[in-house]
Amino acid sequence: MDAPRQLVLTAEKVMRDLEEIRLAALASGAFAPALRCVELQGKHIGLWRSEAAAERTLEQLLAAIAVGDAKEDPEG
Repeated sequence: MDAPRQLVLTAEKVMRDLEEIRLAALASGAFAPALRCVELQGKHIGLWRSEAAAERTLEQLLAAIAVGDAKEDPEG
């Protein structure tokens, strides 16, 4: 009898599996599971952090963008 293999999970494997599931879900018209895969992929890359949004107001974000644009402008 064979010994059970140890499951090795990596972020790359999980992301690859999520993408395969997302594509299969879209192909079958199952949009809710596909959307959930996108949500999990987004969380992995740090997109949906609510604490980041709560730290700054819209005005502060726009001001930061304006400062960043000014830094990139070679004439500014």
